[in-house]
Amino acid sequence: MNSSIRRALGVLVALVAACGTDDDGPSTLTVDVQVPSGEGGGDVIITAHRTGGSGGSISLSFATLGDSAVETSDFVASSGSVEWGDGDTESKTITIPLVDDVIVEPSEMFVVELDPSSGAELETRIVEATIVDDDGPGDKYAVTSAGRLVHFAANAYGRLSWALDITGLGTEKIIGIDFRPVDGKLYALTAQGSIYTLDPTTGVAARVSTLAADPADTTSPFTALPGAELGVDFDPVTDRMRIVSSTGQNLRVDVDTGRVTTDAAINGTSTGFTALAHNNNIAPACRTTLYAIDVATNRFLTQSPNTGAAVGVGGLGFDATATSGFDVFTGADGKHTAVALLTVDGVTGSYAIDLGSGKGTLQRFVGPLEPGETIVSFALPPLPASSPVTQREGDFFAVTATDVISFTRAAPEKLCSSKPIMGLDAGEIVVGADLRTSTGVLYALTRIGTAGKLHRLDSTSGNVSPAIPISVPLQGTVFGMDFHPTGVLRIVSNTGQNLRVTDADTGVAMTDSPLNGAGTAAEAAYTDALPGAATGTLYILDATADRLRIQNPPNSGTLIDVGPLGVDITGPVSFDIDGRNNIGTVVATVGSSSQLHTMDLATGALSPSLGTIAGGPVLGITRATPETNLYGITEDNRLVRISLTNPSMVTVMQDPMAMPPVDTIAGLATNEQLVGIDVRPNDGIIYGVGNLGGVYTINSFSARANNLGKLAADPMDTSNPFTAMNGAAFGMDFDPTGTGALRVVSTSEQNLRIPNLMMPRVFTDGALTSTTGPTDAIAAAYTNSYMTPQGPPASTTLYVIDGLSGQLMIQSPTSGALTVVGPLAASGAFYDPAMPSHSGFDIAGGNNGIALAAFRRKSGAGTLEAFSRLYRIDLATGAATEIGNGIGGAPLRGLAIHVR
Repeated sequence: MNSSIRRALGVLVALVAACGTDDDGPSTLTVDVQVPSGEGGGDVIITAHRTGGSGGSISLSFATLGDSAVETSDFVASSGSVEWGDGDTESKTITIPLVDDVIVEPSEMFVVELDPSSGAELETRIVEATIVDDDGPGDKYAVTSAGRLVHFAANAYGRLSWALDITGLGTEKIIGIDFRPVDGKLYALTAQGSIYTLDPTTGVAARVSTLAADPADTTSPFTALPGAELGVDFDPVTDRMRIVSSTGQNLRVDVDTGRVTTDAAINGTSTGFTALAHNNNIAPACRTTLYAIDVATNRFLTQSPNTGAAVGVGGLGFDATATSGFDVFTGADGKHTAVALLTVDGVTGSYAIDLGSGKGTLQRFVGPLEPGETIVSFALPPLPASSPVTQREGDFFAVTATDVISFTRAAPEKLCSSKPIMGLDAGEIVVGADLRTSTGVLYALTRIGTAGKLHRLDSTSGNVSPAIPISVPLQGTVFGMDFHPTGVLRIVSNTGQNLRVTDADTGVAMTDSPLNGAGTAAEAAYTDALPGAATGTLYILDATADRLRIQNPPNSGTLIDVGPLGVDITGPVSFDIDGRNNIGTVVATVGSSSQLHTMDLATGALSPSLGTIAGGPVLGITRATPETNLYGITEDNRLVRISLTNPSMVTVMQDPMAMPPVDTIAGLATNEQLVGIDVRPNDGIIYGVGNLGGVYTINSFSARANNLGKLAADPMDTSNPFTAMNGAAFGMDFDPTGTGALRVVSTSEQNLRIPNLMMPRVFTDGALTSTTGPTDAIAAAYTNSYMTPQGPPASTTLYVIDGLSGQLMIQSPTSGALTVVGPLAASGAFYDPAMPSHSGFDIAGGNNGIALAAFRRKSGAGTLEAFSRLYRIDLATGAATEIGNGIGGAPLRGLAIHVR
């Protein structure tokens, strides 16, 4: 029987085979073919089947013969034979490799001659194969060491499909490329410091600018590229090219002018890398995160762009020795595809990168390239600038007369979201908005005449809930509103009205004493606007006098002057305070332009404008409610998240992918138990110290520990060098100022300072001492534990809990001298040295509004309770007030608050 086989997608094969008769006659051979989808798809596979007679040994010889397809350049010349033994009926395969290239060319043919041995029959002995070329322009791009611009095949990763010689560079060499989201053009940086555009379809380079120091950069002006390996990527928010190097150089470039700002050198988890990429890689991006790959440590990182601080995300999962590029594509749905070209075991491949974990997965090896040719840089084109893209809502919400919008401080002119407000009555006007910290719900304040109303406002749709009438008429024309951290709403007006809405669900309000000292209040804002805070200071912005004031007590209306704004406000103004770091945010509107400013609450001074908020005059602004998580480590080696409102409810953090399931902290050294944890302010990561001196990062989701090393005495410390952790209980906390050193104290008066956890060397400072007598330091925490947009706070205070006396104390960090603040309780002990137990203590919030401690109390003579209890600590008096009735699960060894 004759048959004809044609396989689509690139290779056309025709063959004729003969059928056999029976096992007693000659063997009959038939063949079929499996082919790739083009020259880049792999090999032509001819499968030979023995049918009919199976007696005796036979063979089938094969040999390729070029036609329009040329041996070596189009296919691999192949010859040989396949054999069957007596009774063998297993099918045999013949493999003819195709040679991939990046040359656009016509279809080409070669043949395979088949020759059966005696005792076998094969009627048609020629296989004709036509290779249909699949090269051409692609949708991903790279430059090579040979000065070529290469395309990667559309909808494929790793396979090159086209190559162009780059022209127009003269003697310059490209060292990095990236697409600029704002105009969609491909830009190149040369080793000589020139910026070019590259035409992806012709390879023609056109000079745009030459790198030179920005005259405004007087701190560390740019002089030259370092000569080390470099990486480039456009920040889609600021429209600036970021250049980093393996030696830590960190540059920000306006490619239109070539002006360079030298930012802080790369520091932290890494000191240099050459592969970087931004997510939200689209023209309208309102926020972005800068990711990087450090092949020296095989770590995946994030970098704070201007400060250079690198923070580890996770490991690649393999040993990469070089990077040839890294980029992120953002789709219309807001989802990200991250791809890196990495060299592993001497071979460069295209790897998908998980932005959440850093894990890399091989997609395909990169090729074909000429012998000795390598990839220098790689880029993915973004969506067109006009494409509608879904983005996560911004850090700030605001209302205009008609819309609810969101944006970020970094780019107020680029809205993250905007929706028309729907559902208001005729004549109802919006006068303000605020997020209720205790619930995270956005409220809008409206009025019709003197009738004030509250609405819950859905920022994702713009719809408002049915109106909640305020029981007291509004007086004035300009109003300020803000929720106290515990939920009470304060409303003030430019006529001095001072209302307290005690129930936002019903609108029940009380008229407090009118504002005195000023009747021109325009806006109000509380500090400590974050879940878990119990107190807050009320600030009033007087737009007529252009001054900041404190209203204390709020109910009395007494105003205390803070200082001048330094800006003449002539139009609508909005005001809010970030509960995380105590930074005020003010929007001042002139005409139709709303300018964003920050405010120093200590002086009232406004910053220069950070930018114009898109979307029209702003009538109210509020920051998105921060997330407050309380973590503890337990005596049975678990990381738990504790409910702030009901501490008996705890969630054990564990890796959902671990098999078998593990609910304890994994990755600790043998016999090591953590004695304390804290969140480092400058990177938001949980760190722990073990009883054997091990230092770890701890993943807050999977509870996996990463060993950073073991504590050892710093060689510069010759006075009392560290030897080991010493104490029955310990306290630890990061100093938020300066370099962020870790402080560890103990019941044995040990007082340790670790400046750099990446190299955990210890300085032993002065032993803890108190004028009141012996002390047992069981917990420690610094105030002002946050970062501001400008960097770390200027000052901090170190508090220590002395278990022996049951008092809160202030410690002089280096000398160890302790000063009493006050007792935790009028009576009763929180610690018994005869029954040593661990505690926990931490302070969070811009105004230190969350100060929490965990203690294990005595339950009777000679015994301790089987659990810890959670307390709120008054930093002014030391008084401890219990929250709930015990923390669920095993007793705690440490406590950490994470506000983000």
